Amino acid sequence: MKYHIREQESYFQKVGDEVYRRNKVYRSVRDKRTGNEIGNDLIAENNAKVLHDHELINAPIRVDQDE
Repeated sequence: MKYHIREQESYFQKVGDEVYRRNKVYRSVRDKRTGNEIGNDLIAENNAKVLHDHELINAPIRVDQDE
């Protein structure tokens, strides 16, 4: 078996005065002989508050719909 870890659906989101980094982490399992993917599992869903200066974020920041 061969395992790969990858991030998907990664973005920053502003909620009120706070910014959060959100993403999902998946583990893909492949058969080394055939190359066929035999599993793709969500192993973590992150929702982390950004504690550093928001001016240092070089990616777009989504704005919460309630704002």
